[in-house]
Amino acid sequence: MPKNPVKNFLYTQLFTTPPPVRESFTGKTIIITGASAGLGLSATQQIANLDADRVILACRSVSKGEAAKLRIAENITSQTRLEVWQLDLTSFESINTFAGRVENELDRVDGLISNAGILTAEWRVYNSEESQIMTHVIGPVMLCLLLKEKLAKSSATVSIVGSDMHHFSRLDGWADVPEGESVLESLRKESTAKAEERNTISKLVQVLCAQQLAIELGTDITVNITNPGFCITENHREFVGIKGAVIFCAESILGRRADIGARTLVAGVAAGKTSHGQYLSDGVISE
Repeated sequence: MPKNPVKNFLYTQLFTTPPPVRESFTGKTIIITGASAGLGLSATQQIANLDADRVILACRSVSKGEAAKLRIAENITSQTRLEVWQLDLTSFESINTFAGRVENELDRVDGLISNAGILTAEWRVYNSEESQIMTHVIGPVMLCLLLKEKLAKSSATVSIVGSDMHHFSRLDGWADVPEGESVLESLRKESTAKAEERNTISKLVQVLCAQQLAIELGTDITVNITNPGFCITENHREFVGIKGAVIFCAESILGRRADIGARTLVAGVAAGKTSHGQYLSDGVISE
């Protein structure tokens, strides 16, 4: 496989198809964030069809989550319990409430797929943090730390959905972070932000934080980060005009269907201890 990031991206999109996961999820409880559409919805359906006992669809919009639940229920044959719980990863209050509910209502958590994500060219701020950094990094890390004891109790796997776009992040500006200021503090500044680079930067920070999270959570919990590839989802819905047309063409030529990309999410949460702290691409450990 080519080592050049661009060649590798093209090769995997054109010539690699992640295989479906066959491992049973019998007796397991899985939480999936961002489960109301796209990869999260498809991963929920696949895990349910692998006989999971209970799947929590953690969604910002409960109404969209309920609609997704009905859609999934029509396409599964198992007795999996599907439940929609509200979770907004841009809200500290919502994250705390969700974690408390997990602690009080779930006997066990065997897996957490941190899939919720956004892609935007607009500058938005939540809790003093830029929206993509908050959604991809700070919110998920906070949730994992709050659930540490519950996850450790069942030797759970946390699979964080990343992107190979982190390979294209520009780091030259990071060298200019003032002394005594953290990278996250620097990323809060709208004046120095480049909207077209913010998503790739958030994905790089996500990978770095996932590796550190693997250390912080200890060996009782498996933490990995998985790359589903470039998929046809609603994630690009904010882009219109020329950018929207370019993305549409790219999806038509290179994009994977959501159900194909979702196989990598299922593979990530099904991965064993050997995946701890590792980056998975197309469902297998990658460099």
